[in-house]
Amino acid sequence: MIGYWRDDVKTREVIDECGWYRTGQGYMKIIGRIKDIIVRAGENIYPQEVEDVLDKNPAILKAYVCGVPDDRMGEEVCAWIKLNDNPGDKLNDQEVKQYCKQRMAKYKVPRYIMFVGQFPCTPAGKVKKYSMSEQSCLMLGLTDVNNNLEVL
Repeated sequence: MIGYWRDDVKTREVIDECGWYRTGQGYMKIIGRIKDIIVRAGENIYPQEVEDVLDKNPAILKAYVCGVPDDRMGEEVCAWIKLNDNPGDKLNDQEVKQYCKQRMAKYKVPRYIMFVGQFPCTPAGKVKKYSMSEQSCLMLGLTDVNNNLEVL
């Protein structure tokens, strides 16, 4: 932002000499990319929030979350989970869902749980969430009505 429209006084109040916008509200934390937001029945679900809860489970080495299409809800939450190598650390779908239900709002609990050995990544090592969504649709036999992507 370069300033308020035709209001130099207000602009000088909030934008410092280096061009930084000062909200006066403390610090801001960016928790994800807007295109990764899952919209389920009108509720915004930030994948990072769900991933943070899943990553706290001692049996889970790493988890990533993506959205998959749903005819009734618009989108549903799909969790990709890589478990620890410890033989005693085993989880099934229902245990993961129960763990989540105790720690987050019900609408954020993943409907689909996929246990994987690895995640699709870019050459730089960043997880490709769009690829996770596409692969989830393939494995679950879902059709993406919003993007006209039919995967059966």
